[in-house]
Amino acid sequence: MSDETTSVISAVLAGLAGIRGDVEDWYRDLHAHPELGFGEIRTSSLVAAFR
Repeated sequence: MSDETTSVISAVLAGLAGIRGDVEDWYRDLHAHPELGFGEIRTSSLVAAFR
């Protein structure tokens, strides 16, 4: 693996570590409040608010 690839991978992993808590909260929340396919109103609101 090149140094550049290793650097990119390290940056991605560091970024993921920074949002891990948010992702875990989403996981728990989305599984506690499931929505039917093509009716994901609550889910889309959560994703839009994250930006």
